Amino acid sequence: MLMTPREAADFLRINVKTLAKWRHERRGPAYRKIEGAIRYERSALESFGA
Repeated sequence: MLMTPREAADFLRINVKTLAKWRHERRGPAYRKIEGAIRYERSALESFGA
């Protein structure tokens, strides 16, 4: 299941701006760009949060 940055931030219980900062710094959970849209796989979020 793919999640938007808002959904991913809610899942991790962090601010969406923190998630964006992590992307910029190349840390945080793995993500994919699909036609310019950033998406997170639930499994990547679960692994990151563990």
